[in-house]
Amino acid sequence: MKLFIALLVVLSLLLVACDPVVIPDDPIVGDDSCSEFEGAAKDNCYAEKIQCSKVQNEVVRDACVAELAKKKGDIAVCDLIKSDTSQSYCQEQIAEMTNDHDICGDINNEYWENNCHYNLAINNNKDVYCSLISTDEQKYECFMEIAVATDNALLCEFLEGAEVTQCLITIAKSLENLEICDQIEESLVRNTCKFRVAKQVGDIELCESISAKFIKETCISEITGASEE
Repeated sequence: MKLFIALLVVLSLLLVACDPVVIPDDPIVGDDSCSEFEGAAKDNCYAEKIQCSKVQNEVVRDACVAELAKKKGDIAVCDLIKSDTSQSYCQEQIAEMTNDHDICGDINNEYWENNCHYNLAINNNKDVYCSLISTDEQKYECFMEIAVATDNALLCEFLEGAEVTQCLITIAKSLENLEICDQIEESLVRNTCKFRVAKQVGDIELCESISAKFIKETCISEITGASEE
């Protein structure tokens, strides 16, 4: 008899150890109104109520768990998601919510890891995070956004082609600083930059720094005309 009871205890412990991971739900207030629906409608109803454990469709359930993780602000909940893409999305969202850049390095999906670096960089004006982005287009956009937001012309050097010029002109106008225009190699564009700064400031004397005669005359003419109006 004692042997039988002992076996029952061991069996009970094994069954508990083999239980699957339970997805936590938000508590249902009132009746379970979703039970009256069928199929996709029922899944969507439970997902809207963040009752993820009752969702049958795996894709919908993963999306539900991601929303649950966001609601709780708990990165550990993302681990309950089966799809790698959905789990990565979940981690990226929590990283933004908690402003925790360390999470970005744990994301397996390249797209969501890049988004994580980008969004944390923009949100905190941390240009160092931009360099961690693997795609050039998003990396350059990241540097451009922060350069303009912080009026830091040094960051324009991380860009390429016409974006470098656009970056320098934008910051030169913002700071009303002709010296930034001097960093532009092409003469015509450099003079155009100075013209735009001079026109914005409304100072004819600044037009004198323009080497191209036509642009200098246009600069003086437009500022003079504006002052006479």
